[in-house]
Amino acid sequence: MEKVQGKRQLQKIATREHIIETAMSVYIAQGFSVPTHTIAQKAGVAHGTIFVHFPTREALLFQALERFSDDIGNKLHGLSAANSDIEILLKAHLEIIGENEVFYKYLIHELPNLSLEARNLFISLNSIASHHFFIALQRGIENGTLKQLSTHMTYNTWLGLIHYYLQNSEFFSPSGESVIARYKDDLLNSYIDLIKK
Repeated sequence: MEKVQGKRQLQKIATREHIIETAMSVYIAQGFSVPTHTIAQKAGVAHGTIFVHFPTREALLFQALERFSDDIGNKLHGLSAANSDIEILLKAHLEIIGENEVFYKYLIHELPNLSLEARNLFISLNSIASHHFFIALQRGIENGTLKQLSTHMTYNTWLGLIHYYLQNSEFFSPSGESVIARYKDDLLNSYIDLIKK
């Protein structure tokens, strides 16, 4: 009996993970307002199965956002521990966003319409990024390679620059190619020129 329960529990966990992964791919393709029946169909599960694991559509979206946030946070933690150079950190930040560009673009576009819990998750994600940015910025200021600048304004300028390009991607990349891939060197080099001594 215990083996059966253990097997059922593992299957339940696997189904939940499959639903989250499928939801993320559907969100990338169609945005965050996609109905749950579409996610269920793509996942190959009954519509009711979604609600066995997630009581609401918003709960499923939150879990997908949390997964995304955790992935980015873990990558940034690893980079910050290994590097003190702000240019390396910013390049990696762009690469991380670029790997998830469509999902991130939907996130910043639909953020005002998301639940408070989801918006707080986005704030938390940016708190992690700004913390690592602050450490790298301080090291650059201390070693004399970067200007003495307001940390929060410096980070918000970086983030604003990225968001501007993503939110206006139809102008910057009318062919539909990745804005980050197309402009990452320009974004990084122009920004570094603004903050270095």
